[in-house]
Amino acid sequence: MPNLFPALLTTVCYSLSAILAARSSKYLGAPFANILRMSLGVLFLAAWTLTFGVTIPADARMWLWLSGIVGIGIGDIALFGSLDRIGPRVTILLVQCLSAPVALIVEFLWLHTTINFEQLLCVAAILLGVGLALRPDQHLDLSRRQFAIGVLWGISAAIGQGCGAVISRQAGKLAEFDGGSAAFQRLLAGLLCALLFYAIAGRMGMKSLKLQKPPNLKAGVPWALGNSLVGPVLGIGCFQWALLSAPSGIVLAIIATSPLLSMVWLWRLEGQIPRKVAIIGGCIAVAGVVMLQRFS
Repeated sequence: MPNLFPALLTTVCYSLSAILAARSSKYLGAPFANILRMSLGVLFLAAWTLTFGVTIPADARMWLWLSGIVGIGIGDIALFGSLDRIGPRVTILLVQCLSAPVALIVEFLWLHTTINFEQLLCVAAILLGVGLALRPDQHLDLSRRQFAIGVLWGISAAIGQGCGAVISRQAGKLAEFDGGSAAFQRLLAGLLCALLFYAIAGRMGMKSLKLQKPPNLKAGVPWALGNSLVGPVLGIGCFQWALLSAPSGIVLAIIATSPLLSMVWLWRLEGQIPRKVAIIGGCIAVAGVVMLQRFS
């Protein structure tokens, strides 16, 4: 019987991480804030692994590294490319609603993992609710080329996230380990991949990676620190924990509701009242999660 509690914890962590990421990016710039949160996360998870973690066998560790490269490294790079072109709402809509189906298909074809029909309907209801809640409320003023490139980046991010989760499931079949130790291996590989990309892209003179103004370290570092704790450390740790006990498609479907929870945080913290359609979509998604727990 799948344990969905770790996936729910991951959802809470990721919803807070999105808010803290926006704050840190405001003061530090998105590329620097991303590298800083990942670097801090590697340090925290290394401390956990050395103190409380386990030694992961080489064969499972190789799969976790590959998972980090595909899901965190390439996935986050593609996510950044999509955000830069079509904005956060459409990007999140693409990634959250496509990563779960990608994971379900890949895990079925590779690991022969199946879910029952009731679970599949619940996953569909969750993604329908998320899609309704995140649907843009106005026409995007973008050229056809810019929109197409942004969508391709978004689809690539979803494929990276979905495949990265399935690869982690493969590692879990080879060895027993805790979520923190697995998160350290994944995040380390993802950080190295991101550093390599930013170095190459910087040498090529990509304008989107250049700082528009000097980073405000005093204001930005505390937000990046908080983002690191709830995102790469607790978030990825709980994510790995969830993947040890439930199919990746189910886990990603539950995590897809994190933007909806972010709306609730923003409502409570900043008074940003969600749209009526977002509330309706959120109710559908929450009902899907409740029924998914019942049918699991």
